[in-house]
Amino acid sequence: MISTRRKNWSLPKGNLIKNLGPQRTALLEAYEEAGIDGKLQTKPILCTIGRSHIYLFPMEVIKLYEAWPESSFRKRKWIKLHKASCMLHRRGMRNAVKKLPYHRA
Repeated sequence: MISTRRKNWSLPKGNLIKNLGPQRTALLEAYEEAGIDGKLQTKPILCTIGRSHIYLFPMEVIKLYEAWPESSFRKRKWIKLHKASCMLHRRGMRNAVKKLPYHRA
C-alpha cells in the first residue's frame, strides 16, 4: 500500500499510457509510486471509483527499491491482504482487493 497526498492509503495506480499498454503502464506506476517491480497477473481486476473504472493488476513483487521516484512524498506499507480491505480509503479498491483469490476475511 502507498500513502496519498491526503494521508490516506491506496494502491499504486495511474492513467493508461497508450504507447505502453495497460500492463507496462501498471509496472511503471508500481515503480514510480511504490518502488516495486515484479510479475503481473495477466487478468486485471475491475475497480470502480465514482464514475471511473480502473483495472488493477495483481503483482508478485520480485524487487523492492530503497529509493524510487516518489519516495520523497509517499510511504509504502506491507500489510496482510485482509487488513488492506479495511485500510484502503476508496470503497472500490476495498471491493477489488476482496476479489483476489487469496484474500481471506
